Amino acid sequence: MRSPFFLGACLALAFLALVSAARTRPREFDPASHSRRWISRGRLAADVERLASPDLRGRGEVEGGAALAAYWIEQRFHEIGLQTERLPFTFSFRDLAPETALKGPGGELSCGPGFAPLSWSGQGVAEGPVVLGPSGFEPSLNFYAGKIAVVSVGAAPGMYRTLHPPLIERALALQDAGATGVLFLSAPEDPEAGGEAAWPAHLSAYAEAGIAKEPVEARAWFRRRSACGSQARAPRPSGWLRIPAAIVFPAGRQAVFGRPDPVDGLQVRLTVRITETPVHGQNILAILPGAGADDHLVLISAHYDSHGIQPPSRDYPGGRVFPGACDNGSGVAVLLAVAEAFHRAPTPPPRGILFAAFGGEELGLQGSRVFAATDRRVREGRITADINVDMTGRGAVEEAYVVGATHSPRLADFAADGLARAGLTVKTSIDFSFPHGSDHWPLDQAGVPAVLVTCSRFAERDRPEDVPDLVNAEKMFRMAAGVFTAAWRVSALSDRFPPPMQIWTPFPERK
Repeated sequence: MRSPFFLGACLALAFLALVSAARTRPREFDPASHSRRWISRGRLAADVERLASPDLRGRGEVEGGAALAAYWIEQRFHEIGLQTERLPFTFSFRDLAPETALKGPGGELSCGPGFAPLSWSGQGVAEGPVVLGPSGFEPSLNFYAGKIAVVSVGAAPGMYRTLHPPLIERALALQDAGATGVLFLSAPEDPEAGGEAAWPAHLSAYAEAGIAKEPVEARAWFRRRSACGSQARAPRPSGWLRIPAAIVFPAGRQAVFGRPDPVDGLQVRLTVRITETPVHGQNILAILPGAGADDHLVLISAHYDSHGIQPPSRDYPGGRVFPGACDNGSGVAVLLAVAEAFHRAPTPPPRGILFAAFGGEELGLQGSRVFAATDRRVREGRITADINVDMTGRGAVEEAYVVGATHSPRLADFAADGLARAGLTVKTSIDFSFPHGSDHWPLDQAGVPAVLVTCSRFAERDRPEDVPDLVNAEKMFRMAAGVFTAAWRVSALSDRFPPPMQIWTPFPERK
């Protein structure tokens, strides 16, 4: 019979063995607690301050500030410990030549409140009789051949109110039917007009309100920039539109047709001439390898450009900088904070993480379009998902939006859960802004599941008043922690997300 002393010693040894095993057993990595440890509010605020500084000249491609910002972002990635690659790109700044006009029995109109070409209109002159077609038409060669087609539409399309099918596709069908030109008649005047007919003389109500606040000397510059971004966001045609196509708004009908509505056989002349100026930009990419053999990557993206510098005016002799502190200095600061948190993790993420700072977003998602169209990882289907971050530091500190729940619902759930774990109340109610709204859109269109994480709009957006003092560091901290948690959990998935669904969410005012 063993003594009580012997039994006690055995129990003690067993207890010590259990304690030792517990100490040496690897703990499961908790991304939420890790992010709270390694993401710094002070660093976030400092990065926004630097990105919004006058030294970077408003981070515009035309003024050269975007190139300075790209270099600074590249150096920050190097400080974190990541290797980078550059993706240069060139795009065209499109403008209307002065001879663009619409002439009829009532007189001649230049582009403005009365008429505007489609963003993807063909160039040239269409002259001759018009033929009226119903709004729900099946183009016929016998009906439209050799004539200018005139078709009524319900409203002037805007960025979030693009008609379905888009006007550009209707114009292509009319071109195939033999029409020499196309005039769409907009019924009610839509205050949010833009989108498919966005040129400097006819912009959305939001852009017009911004122009009214600017010095007279800067208004033409402001119009041109706003128009360029809106044009590039308009739905791209499925084919090449060779004939001129335009919208005639209610304000222009009497002036050009000599009557409230045109009739068959009325003679008109539509001229569209477009000038193109090349603009150069660049994307900055950084990669953090994953722990597994899977070569698929999770993409985290943010655009770094802003609106540059206004031309000099009497009130601002040196011009005026658009600092873009929240839009999108805050998004880049979050991108860098998330990159650092990943780099400091005790173990690499299961899948690699690709960080992308895109240029040219304000001029029409130019950098992300090039990336989505040309990057081999996108073409090979190796991008698991994209979490795009655009504007993170305004509004209520506890509130965040995830946009894209109708397109990639499972990814949106991961993003929303990560943000909720960081102390944010998540809303998914603005999916109408998903198409063309930010750099997630080209990835979605390339078949990559993508969502946008944002604080949504604020009064100073796209204005010189978007300054660092208005950006909330606590909110950026929560956004960064939430994005890190979501991205880590996405990287750990053993399966893939389904392709994004192409669902159109109507603008809230449209019933």
